[in-house]
Amino acid sequence: MTEDSTGPLAPATAVLINAIKLHSDVVGNPQHEPTDAMRAVNDLRKAMDGYAETVFDISGWGNPFNEVDRNSHQSRKKRSKKTPKKAEGSVTVEAVYRLRVKDEGAALRLVESRTRLRGQSLSEDMSASAVDIVTELFRLDAWDPFNYPDEIIAVVDQEWTCSSG
Repeated sequence: MTEDSTGPLAPATAVLINAIKLHSDVVGNPQHEPTDAMRAVNDLRKAMDGYAETVFDISGWGNPFNEVDRNSHQSRKKRSKKTPKKAEGSVTVEAVYRLRVKDEGAALRLVESRTRLRGQSLSEDMSASAVDIVTELFRLDAWDPFNYPDEIIAVVDQEWTCSSG
């Protein structure tokens, strides 16, 4: 695919390419401001998510970045060194869900009602984006994505592992 492609993925591809270029320009400049770097990182993540959504909408294929770890290998190594030794009989469960917020308005109302029921308030920096809605539901409900009406939030894919240690 070339940069000037006119296929159905072209707009999302162009946004992704521009986000990669901006990220490269900002973090490749030793004089960059940290806020500019964070903005470039967030823009790149949004572009990746937008591209993945477009791929799914057009083709039904899953997220091409699904296996991309959003944390660096180095930070994982540092975290693992700090992790205390696991107790006998401990179990590690890792779950990954790919969700689709089908109705952001209804999902936002769901967040608002669950927040009120718990006597809590919404996070000040929460937007009406699908990511913020799902994050807030995770925070509020201790997370079971199958608890939500499929016409509002659908589980597209899931994978999980369970291991000792």
